[in-house]
Order: sequence, then structure tokens, then C-alpha cells
Amino acid sequence: MKAVDVNHISYRVADYAKTREFYVDLLGMKVLSDTGKQCSLLVGNTVLIPRNWPTDTPRVDHVAYSLDHWNRTEVETE
Repeated sequence: MKAVDVNHISYRVADYAKTREFYVDLLGMKVLSDTGKQCSLLVGNTVLIPRNWPTDTPRVDHVAYSLDHWNRTEVETE
């Protein structure tokens, strides 16, 4: 397998809307979707997903990578 891109980064924040506005206003990210509890922001080919979560400290929930020539059967076999 070879990772060729960061597909998305999901992280937990106390106020996703405040986080969304920070990235949109400061860095010009584009809002792809907004559910009222989380949003998807586009930066290059990567999506940033801040999600409401009761937390004092924001933290990364997960990072997903795009793989070159993805083949589920081969990956499961490996």
C-alpha cells in the first residue's frame, strides 16, 4: 500500500461553529457541508471535519488517508 494523500482529518471541539468560522475567515476554507453538529471544510484535497464534543481540549479523532490503487480484497488479505 502507498498513501498518496490525506483524505480527511476529524477532530473533536467544544464549539464546531466557532471553529468553522475561524478557518473560513482566517484561511479561506470552503464549507462543504454543515449538519448543525459538525461541518466539512475543504483545504486543498483534504477535508477537515470539526465535530461538537464535550471537551476542554480539542483533539484529533482520526486521520484517513487515500491509498494508491486501493483494492479491498488485497488489503484484507495482507
